[in-house]
Amino acid sequence: MKMLDSSSPSNVQAKKNILMVFAAVPYPQIARGEALRYFPIIQHLSRRHDLHIIIISSEPVEPMAVKELEKYSRNVSVIEAFQYRLVDPLQGIVSKLYSLLPWTTTSLLFPPFGRNQIASRLRAATRGGRYDAVLWVTAPHAAYLRSVEAKRHVVDFIDSPTLHLERQVSGSCQWSTFQAYEEWKMRTWEARLLRRMDASIYISPFDANAVSREKVSYRARYVVPNGVSAENYTVEVDKQIQSPNIGFLGNMAYTPNISAVHWLYEHVFLPARQELPSLTLYVIGRSPDASILALGKQEGVVVTGEVEKVWPYLNGVDVCVFPLWKGTGLKNKVLEAMYAKRPVVASPIAVEGIEGSRGRDFLVCESQRDFVDVVVRLLRSPDMRKELGEAAHRLVTAEFSWQRVLKDFEHILIGEADNS
Repeated sequence: MKMLDSSSPSNVQAKKNILMVFAAVPYPQIARGEALRYFPIIQHLSRRHDLHIIIISSEPVEPMAVKELEKYSRNVSVIEAFQYRLVDPLQGIVSKLYSLLPWTTTSLLFPPFGRNQIASRLRAATRGGRYDAVLWVTAPHAAYLRSVEAKRHVVDFIDSPTLHLERQVSGSCQWSTFQAYEEWKMRTWEARLLRRMDASIYISPFDANAVSREKVSYRARYVVPNGVSAENYTVEVDKQIQSPNIGFLGNMAYTPNISAVHWLYEHVFLPARQELPSLTLYVIGRSPDASILALGKQEGVVVTGEVEKVWPYLNGVDVCVFPLWKGTGLKNKVLEAMYAKRPVVASPIAVEGIEGSRGRDFLVCESQRDFVDVVVRLLRSPDMRKELGEAAHRLVTAEFSWQRVLKDFEHILIGEADNS
């Protein structure tokens, strides 16, 4: 696994012809994780190279999104994969049985249906194109790889498919033998794809190491996190925020976040409120689930929903608490809280991929009692909160700036990073 040294000057000069293939529309930026990660990258690369974008979508694509992406690329092609869904029940049964074979593991995000038709559309969309590099955003089917000719193939797994699957089945005691078989298939498939690529990218070291380096040590493997978008950052604090308080930041339609907030309310907020009766819990994030809205009716709980400016709310939080027990990859909202100089108390999963120092940059807890004790201690110590928040901000500024991320992506795509 390689991590780039972005302190060295870039030697990128010649304009390249770059194809980017997505399994979801990378716009608007706040809509989904791929857009949060890739819209800034698209903007950057378009100023230095000729971009071509293909979207293999399992759902209809908004024309407005295509028009916006066309501002930054020579062309945008949409392959509507949902047209190729299996409608014959017998075909569906045969397909499921076929998927049980050892060599048939497929991508988690690219549509599992109509691959031959999609591969044909890919060949048609790229015919005549001379690409210096093609970037596959999330792992493609082998049939897709064979359909696109390029000097260099790079995949951005973002989160490791193997680790994603392991997390999905963790804690379950049913079908253990079948689960072990599926995990083996996924790990083998991910390793096979790594071998076929000229380079691969993951969002965190934890994800990058999910497949043993010994199996694919001769292929370049890089870690490139998301950047923290702080262009609109302000130190302003919303006047409605009341102290003492704790807060959670995230998309509140996302299942792991929903579970985390309910756990936070029951196992941290209520016990801590027995010691600090005026304590308030702020749940900040768009699209709150019905159960989260119901939680907002409880005494001491404020559910904001989507806010026009997140920083004034976040700046008013005394302690950000992230008791995430499921999910993979780097947690952008944790980074945003750290950038805002908020002290962060988190479960181990919540800070995976953030290579900071426990106890200096953030605090990690693994039990209910630990969470309550640490949160109460921080709420009673403004100096400790300030020290932790300042260290968190320094870490994010140094390691997760978009300037660094954009340079790393460019180096990897054109092959310059392989020689560093």
